Amino acid sequence: MAIENAARVSSLFTITLERRYRHPIEAVWGAISDEDRVARWMEYPARLEPVPGGEVLIDFSPEEPLSGVVCAAETERLLAYTWGDSIVKWALSPVDEAVVLEFSHIAVKPEFLTGLSAGWHCFLDNLEAHLAGRPFTDRFEDLHRQYQRQIGQKAP
Repeated sequence: MAIENAARVSSLFTITLERRYRHPIEAVWGAISDEDRVARWMEYPARLEPVPGGEVLIDFSPEEPLSGVVCAAETERLLAYTWGDSIVKWALSPVDEAVVLEFSHIAVKPEFLTGLSAGWHCFLDNLEAHLAGRPFTDRFEDLHRQYQRQIGQKAP
């Protein structure tokens, strides 16, 4: 028997990527919290006020800028902000002579899972290249295909 006026239920996902950077924690923190540096490795204009309530804006295109609000900011430890209707979280931990970055994109809709997985993978590759002073390599298309195979979604 069907439930009358039943709720609609949908699945949301979390993308988690972990990277180890052999750079001082101050450098990694600056690269994820300073809007000029974020704009360099994301390769899009950015505004970022790394304080609770601060503005986040990544200008992917005039028609599709992505704006959000900083939810949490603890210098050299944690930065979290809304990303559309989801949450992005950067957690830094010093380990030996490196920094472990645990990146999470929380509450991702299924239709965005492969594109965002490939996109964040590329952005974190760019972050490493930025920290090391190396040029970026655009691997999005290849990574997108790999994530589509891994996750089992067809190309849009």
